[in-house]
Order: sequence, then structure tokens, then C-alpha cells
Amino acid sequence: MSFKNEFVLVGIFTVALLWLAASYWQMQQAMRWWFHREAIERAAQADQIQNGLVQDLFAMRLCLHSLPMGCAEAVKQQQQACLIKAEAVHHSLTDLSAALTPLYLCESLPIAIRSLLGQWQSIHPQCKIQFDTLDSWQAEPSESNCLILALLEALLKIAVPLNSSVQLQLSLNQRSHSSILAIKITYFDQSSRIAVTRAKELNYLCHCFSCLVPGRCRYRCRSQAATWQLQWRHARPA
Repeated sequence: MSFKNEFVLVGIFTVALLWLAASYWQMQQAMRWWFHREAIERAAQADQIQNGLVQDLFAMRLCLHSLPMGCAEAVKQQQQACLIKAEAVHHSLTDLSAALTPLYLCESLPIAIRSLLGQWQSIHPQCKIQFDTLDSWQAEPSESNCLILALLEALLKIAVPLNSSVQLQLSLNQRSHSSILAIKITYFDQSSRIAVTRAKELNYLCHCFSCLVPGRCRYRCRSQAATWQLQWRHARPA
């Protein structure tokens, strides 16, 4: 082998090592971001339980213990106050349960995504949503569905500012050996699209998808629209 060929091989090997090192560093940064984000959400949920639900239950207990004797009108008012507290606790528990274990997760991914989009629509009533999927869906493991749903929820939180108006289009399809979730967000405000789509968290999210699912994440930004295509091999549920 000539010196020139050896030099070329060394150059290729060096470039490959540098690429692998850069890829490893990017993946490490992405996973750190993901677990930091998960830790923040768990802390918020714990705070909701400790300083929300626990306090409300304690207030209900005091309300029940302090029911007046002999005055029907006063008892009725206290009972009404307890019912209002109980209703608030019920809604909080429902929301917390949905956050910890998304609704319909074990039934099918399309139904779980539709439920998530319904909750998302209540927070963004000004946004338009279109979701297309197959009439029949091959079941996948709930662990895989949970990751897809968590990544989709994170993408929507990052890519759609709270008070912005966008059009959201999603399609979910299955092929013989893989599933594809396509997401298209059309921004009516050009400055919002530029600011959001340049967020480094979106790159982290693609790395997390590739590592955790695992799968392939493609991202493209044109004019006023940003599109993502998430593709993964589907496995039979255990």
C-alpha cells in the first residue's frame, strides 16, 4: 500500500472518529435534556399532590368535622362547600392520572393521540387541528406507545407557543414493518416560526426519538410550515 493510500485511510478513519465523537456528544446532551425535563415534570406533579390535593383533602376533612348542629341551612351550606371541594379534587386527580398514564394508552396509539390532541386543544382553543389515521391499527407494546406519546407531547409544547395561533396537521400510518407519524405545523406568524424552529430542544427531541424508540426523525422547515416525520419499526406486544 502506497503512502498516499495510507494517508487517505488515516484521514477517513480520523473523520469517522470525529463524527462518532460528535454524534455521541449530541446524544449525551439530548438525553441529559430529556431526563432533566422529566425530573422537572415529576417535581411539578409531586408539588401538585402535596400542595394541592393533600391540602384540599385536609380542608374537606375540616369542613366535615365542623358541620354545625341543629341548623339545617348552615349544614346545607357546609355540605355544598364540601361538594365543591370534592369536585375540584376529582378533576385534579383525573388530570394527574392522565399525566401519569395517558388515556387509552393500552387500547391503541391512534385513540391515545386523539385524546392527547383533545387535551391540547383545550389549552390552545385558537389553533386548528386535523388528525388522519387508519380505521384499523395493529397493536403495539404500551411501552412504545408511551414513548411516542411523550415525545409528541414534548414536541407540541416546544413548537407551539402558548398564545400563538397555528394549524396542526397529523397523520398516522402503518406499513408492513413500520409506523409513521407525520406532523405539520403551519405558523401564521413568520417571526414565531423562525424563533420556535430554531430552538435547540427540537434537535434534542430528534436525538431522543432515535435513541429511545428507536426510530428515525426527519425535520424540514419551509416558508411558514415546519414538518416532522417520525418513523419506527413496530413490534408485537408481549
